[in-house]
Amino acid sequence: MIGIALAASWFVLKPTSSAEPARKTRPDRVGVAVAAVHGGPIEASGTLREGQAWSAIKVPLAAAFLDARAKAAGSTDGISAITARERGWLRRALTRSDNEAASKLFWRMAGGRAHPKLGQAKLQAMLDRAGVGPIDVRVQFGTTVWGIEDAVRFYQRLAAGCLLSERDTSWLIEIMSRVQASERWGVPEVVLGSTAVAFKGGWGPDSHYRWLVEQIAIVGRGDDAKVIGVMAQSARRARSLTDSSAFDAGTRLVKRHAARAVQRPLQPTGGAQPCA
Repeated sequence: MIGIALAASWFVLKPTSSAEPARKTRPDRVGVAVAAVHGGPIEASGTLREGQAWSAIKVPLAAAFLDARAKAAGSTDGISAITARERGWLRRALTRSDNEAASKLFWRMAGGRAHPKLGQAKLQAMLDRAGVGPIDVRVQFGTTVWGIEDAVRFYQRLAAGCLLSERDTSWLIEIMSRVQASERWGVPEVVLGSTAVAFKGGWGPDSHYRWLVEQIAIVGRGDDAKVIGVMAQSARRARSLTDSSAFDAGTRLVKRHAARAVQRPLQPTGGAQPCA
């Protein structure tokens, strides 16, 4: 299971806010948030509303990188200022959830490993621009804790064109629609017909091998587009980092609740604007 291997290679296991003594059992926990891309409230429900972002934060990281490149070059967009190698890192980070490529983006944005706080500050500034938080961005950025509503708000404002130039926004969302087949669980499995889906998932274990699995997706285009976020943690505990059972149980929870969220009618936006 590629997701298991990637998580194991990137992060050191540490207790999360959801970690409990090994002998204690608990039910599945799920949190769901949904919002119209073009404004209106974020509708959230469920018992799991906060957790480590894991690879879902690679989208804010990619946005921050493009923004930093545009500013450094004095350009209106970042995609015209980046190198072919950097473009490859962006693609691999988002379509394959490649941790090495994402780390290269972070450290390039920071100006080298001697300046981690600069990388944190640029990622923080992008999250702040989206109006999420407060969020304490960590150097191991995937272990940053955020809420499912924070995640949906960021993706909502990205899709609405509030964060980047039109060219950068279009390029980034197009790349997010090309995620490799092994990671197309959840929302892509339940969206019907030819509806466009641009998304990123994240997954990782706590110190007791309970896997947090999340996915944030932009579904559709135009006035009817919505953002769906699902964060899930199965009651199942894995036996080790290479045991995929808890991860698989989490993806099934995401799929089940995503299917309901896709069909959920949203409240009228009432003229609210996502970039306000």
